[in-house]
Amino acid sequence: MNTDKITPAKFPEKYDLIEREHFYKSLAWTKWPGALGIDSTMIAYDALLSCKGSWEEFCLRGILHGGDNDSTGTIGGAWFGALYGFKGVPKNHYGEVEDNKKLRFLA
Repeated sequence: MNTDKITPAKFPEKYDLIEREHFYKSLAWTKWPGALGIDSTMIAYDALLSCKGSWEEFCLRGILHGGDNDSTGTIGGAWFGALYGFKGVPKNHYGEVEDNKKLRFLA
């Protein structure tokens, strides 16, 4: 892969909770952002790109919003794990998951 052509994601200078809520609503095809496959993946991807590797920031952006946050959190959380593993993720967010030991062995 030629990394010379990769540029970082660009976000508006002011992109706080209110701006993100407006943006997420603009993506939604329904009144519930993240309820459909297209907008849920876009919200999850937005959160992943803008969190800069911080689990806490990902949660603020990809889970704690006024839409279908369990869908966006699940999608984005899987991508976060693929990129960063458990780096920065508190153990109480994954430690008691059913079949945790089996899943970690398989991963």
